[in-house]
Amino acid sequence: MNRVVLLFIALSPLLLGVNGSTCQRFIQERLTDALKAQSIEQYRQYAYLLAKQGNVDASEKLLATVSRDDTSIYWLSLLAQMGNVDAHFRLGMLNESSLHLDNLKIAAESGHAEAQYELALLVDTRASRLYWLQKSADSGYLAAEIALYQWYLLHEDTESAEPYLKRAAQRDAESALLHGRLLWRAGSEHIATSAFTRARELGSDDARVFLALIKEGQRPILPAKPERHSRLVEQASLALSAQSNLPACAITTQFVATSLESFRQAKNVYQRFNEDERLSLLPMCALPPVWLKTLKCDDNWQNQPRLGCDIGDIAALSNVRDFSHVVVFAEHGKANVHNGIMYLDLADTYSVFVHELAHFAGFVDEYPLSSMMADMHCNRDSAPNLQIIDPETFPEGAPLNWPVGVQPEQYTKARTCNNHTYQAYKPVKSMTFMEYHDHGVIPPLYLQIWHKQLMNRSNLTPAFVNFSQYFSERGNAAQAQLWRERALAYQGQPVEQ
Repeated sequence: MNRVVLLFIALSPLLLGVNGSTCQRFIQERLTDALKAQSIEQYRQYAYLLAKQGNVDASEKLLATVSRDDTSIYWLSLLAQMGNVDAHFRLGMLNESSLHLDNLKIAAESGHAEAQYELALLVDTRASRLYWLQKSADSGYLAAEIALYQWYLLHEDTESAEPYLKRAAQRDAESALLHGRLLWRAGSEHIATSAFTRARELGSDDARVFLALIKEGQRPILPAKPERHSRLVEQASLALSAQSNLPACAITTQFVATSLESFRQAKNVYQRFNEDERLSLLPMCALPPVWLKTLKCDDNWQNQPRLGCDIGDIAALSNVRDFSHVVVFAEHGKANVHNGIMYLDLADTYSVFVHELAHFAGFVDEYPLSSMMADMHCNRDSAPNLQIIDPETFPEGAPLNWPVGVQPEQYTKARTCNNHTYQAYKPVKSMTFMEYHDHGVIPPLYLQIWHKQLMNRSNLTPAFVNFSQYFSERGNAAQAQLWRERALAYQGQPVEQ
């Protein structure tokens, strides 16, 4: 603060005491002159004098000139002494001010919504934090409304979160989107659609996607042709047809969603599958996803810690769509493949899908299997990607018996049978997508083996087997037999008479 400013402030009471209205006009003129001359210090001086006379507009003008420097702290302090709540808040937000927390508390106690929110972030106790957040939110401060509903949702208190989420949803796109998603899950589909519409109006691209999915999900399911995921698949499919008189796609997969969220996931996986160049030479096709709202799934299916569904509605879908395998996208549960049906939940990524897709062709995991799963898989001689031996009886140094046409790069121990007495070997040295699904790299040799498996349908188990088992368990022998015959025909085996 220079001497001129100090003298001006010291004399200001005398100036203000001489004919108030005349003095105010004089100061207002000087304020205008300072603005034209772009003299910030003079502008602040005259704005301060007007503020001292109770001119609220002058206080706001002075406050607008304040930045984070020593002079600014001085002017903020003068305004705070006059009871300006915004000045207390601004001082409270300056960490270099030794009284910043005191000023922030003064502003908060005076009803300053943003100060209440900032103070809530600094207090130590949960009760104090909630008290100031609620004060701020009740004053309509958006950040506090968002923080409160997030707090309550984190602590699974949906009832307390609802009013704050509903209010925030009127002004914030992400809040409106979340409100719509929660309402949809709760079964309030009409209100949820309104929330998505509001989110879209606020600029949410995700809301546009959900509204389009809702509209699509309301349409009847129509027949659809298999889509090849690149032009190169057609070449591979022609070769397959020429050799075995099979249709163009060795596997035709139907994607099935169970909810709005999983419908979106199915759409995304479907698109990525169609664009995945790594799989472009494999004769696998996919049908556009459908949304079966009546499909019931459980993450502890038949008292097993895995995802499963009541697949009767999927079997009925075969009256409209021609498919051999199924991928179900459900809400929660452990990913797995059971015969010709794959189950994924909302947390599963595209890399998990590709990993599980290889199971359709008989590939076995290369990470350590549980004891139960090891007993199932390690007692076999081999899998497409593995050779399994008994170390006690297998001649030391003897070559492993890989399928004809498969030239291993290097015999490498796999961890598949770590919980079994037998030892598994893989044909490559590098890690693979069957050990770490997020690794992303599928060795060329594995693509060769995968293609070889698909070329012979007797290696493949279609979803028809699942449907046969489903109807057999329910005592419908006729339907079970029909699906068993379809499975045998698919595999090219004689149908039982």
